[in-house]
Amino acid sequence: GINAEYMGYVLLAVEAAIVGLLCLPFLPLVLKRLLMRGLRTLMHQPAFRVMMLAIFGIVLFLAVESYLEAGKMNARKHELQMHAHVHHMQLIETTSRMFRAQRNFYMAGMTDFLLVVLYGFNQQLQRIGQLQRELKER
Repeated sequence: GINAEYMGYVLLAVEAAIVGLLCLPFLPLVLKRLLMRGLRTLMHQPAFRVMMLAIFGIVLFLAVESYLEAGKMNARKHELQMHAHVHHMQLIETTSRMFRAQRNFYMAGMTDFLLVVLYGFNQQLQRIGQLQRELKER
C-alpha cells in the first residue's frame, strides 16, 4: 500500500506549489488567472469540498497524533537519560522516533495551514468575482 507519510509529502508539495505560484510577483497574470480559474472550478464541486474537508480532518488528526507521540518519546528519552545502565542504542532509537514524530507534526501542520490558505484564496476570488459582477451591472 501507499505510505501515509509519502502521501503527506505529496499533498504538502502540491499545496506549496500552488500557493507559491500564486504568490510569485513575476508570474504572468494570465497564468495566475488560469490557475485561479481551475482552482475556483474545483472548489465549487461539492465532492471536491467534501474531499478537502475530509483531508483537512485526517491531517489534523495525524498532527495531533504526532504531537502526542513526540511528547511520549521526549518523556521516554528523559527517563532513559536518568538511568546510567541504559544501552546507548535505546537512547538513539528513542531520540530518532521523537524527531520523526516532530517532523510529522510540522509536516501535517503545514499541510493544514496551506489548505486554509488555499481556502482563503478561494474566498477572495469569490468576493472579487461578486464585486466584478456588481460593477458590470452598474
